Amino acid sequence: MNIRKYLNVAGWLDNKYMVALLIVAALLMLFRVSSVDLIGDDAVYSMRSIGLLDYMFADQQPTPLQFFEDVPSWALLSFHDHPPLVFILQKIFLSIHESAFFAKLPMVFMGLLSLIFLYGWVRDLLKEHDHNIAIATISSLLLFLCTPFVRSARVTYLEMGVIFFTILTLFFYTRFIEGKGKGYGLGISLGLLLLTKYTAFFMIPALLTHLAYKHRSLFKDKRLHIAAVCTFVCTLPVIIFNLGLYKTQGHFDVQFARLFHQTSPWNLGGSSLDVFANIGRLFTRLGEQFSYIYLVVFLISIVLLFFQKKWKVSLVWVAIMWMTIQFILGGPIDRFLPIYAPLIAVSVALGLWFVFERCGKKMICKIGFGVFSLYLGVFLFSSIVIAQSLGPVGVMHSSFETKNYGIAQLDEKFDSFLSSQENTVQIDLFSDLKRRSSRLLPYAATTDVWQSGTPLSYMILVDGDINWFVGIWLIERRRFYHNVPIFTTDELPFLQQQGIPIPETTLFVRGTDATVLDEVQFRTGAASDIEARLKELNQPVEDIVRLDGEVAFRVYEVSSDVWLKVFTK
Repeated sequence: MNIRKYLNVAGWLDNKYMVALLIVAALLMLFRVSSVDLIGDDAVYSMRSIGLLDYMFADQQPTPLQFFEDVPSWALLSFHDHPPLVFILQKIFLSIHESAFFAKLPMVFMGLLSLIFLYGWVRDLLKEHDHNIAIATISSLLLFLCTPFVRSARVTYLEMGVIFFTILTLFFYTRFIEGKGKGYGLGISLGLLLLTKYTAFFMIPALLTHLAYKHRSLFKDKRLHIAAVCTFVCTLPVIIFNLGLYKTQGHFDVQFARLFHQTSPWNLGGSSLDVFANIGRLFTRLGEQFSYIYLVVFLISIVLLFFQKKWKVSLVWVAIMWMTIQFILGGPIDRFLPIYAPLIAVSVALGLWFVFERCGKKMICKIGFGVFSLYLGVFLFSSIVIAQSLGPVGVMHSSFETKNYGIAQLDEKFDSFLSSQENTVQIDLFSDLKRRSSRLLPYAATTDVWQSGTPLSYMILVDGDINWFVGIWLIERRRFYHNVPIFTTDELPFLQQQGIPIPETTLFVRGTDATVLDEVQFRTGAASDIEARLKELNQPVEDIVRLDGEVAFRVYEVSSDVWLKVFTK
């Protein structure tokens, strides 16, 4: 096998600028990536991926794991709210090492591959243009300078998967309409795209519209039928999963149940159908994420594309149109919008080249492009690299930026503490749930399970006011998969009820105003009372500090003797 030819499928190895761009992109995507905290659905997704576990730890979102006493095999093919592909990719990396860093690595790899295949797609799309290589290179550069794109490579949301497989599908589609290949590449890439997230659905009407408009004869082409079959086969897990849900529960998964207004156990609300309001929100949020200047240049560029008939860029227009229609009808949710990044980058590259070709003063155009690129670089730097962002949102930094709240540092503290403990006794709070699925049995505690009256050598007790999503990765992950005795202060009555004794050592964690706390009106105050008593007893404390220097958590390592004084005041 010719390795170089295999790696150079999109032609990037022959372009020194692309090689340099990928090196810089890799360095930035990996820069302090472990310090980017899991504070939302990304925490849930990463937690699920470890065991491909369809469980939310929330009463308002039950899953097939709870529906059935013995979980049927079809219920393991997908998830109740999303297709399974990105979870599977995360599972592969988390099998190497269970950490936030390895949870993010597949996103980094897909980000780098996105730059490569965008270059290949634009190069092929404009193959009749004398400067297609230059435009393709600029497109990849402008994609890299999209702050939401880089941010998507540093978090574990599903959007980077949508971005990569969107580009891959467009890459193979362009080759398909040029008569290259037998349709397998197009069909599989589209199938994998649909297996990533339902927001990728816009690609189906986009491709069909382009075929009907530009290549109607291909509807009779055997290769298109092969592509359709490949797509169908790839999406079978989701199809079988939804048919099983409908047969046994009377409804489809979360997204399809909402789409078809089915009665289901999930009451998650819906998006506004106010078209004009959604249009306003869409452009406002795009400006806040990508920068208002980038948005203005993009809008000007897509107007200029009307004059680019000889470049055969109608595919770009059609994809933008259907993606926009989808968000206008479904609602422009902030974290879904990064999937615009490749289409924005290509549109701007085409628009800038259009101006460059008609500009009599080439040097001025080059300087203008340099200034524009520099501005996007500063915007990216302010949003991704530094702890304190510069200037106002949408002008000097993105609303879709990466932040550190000290959660990553606390996660490392927990790992360090647990590695020093020799106790093998486990507390399996989910044994009944795990035994419902053979997939989860490896995580059930089968030996040295805690029994009433058995002493514990250690416990971790965490401030119950910490954000629920944060607790999914920090707390629920450890006690579900590893049966670690880790609890919140809100669960102290439960511990007393179960007769769990005071351990020899307790790691107590108190949140501060600088961390991510639940925005609830009522709090138990248990953590505050415990910390006040520990301060009275002059208990040593370790500060967990954020990258910006703020103290996010205070950690106390408390012996059983001190705990007795705390609770017997």
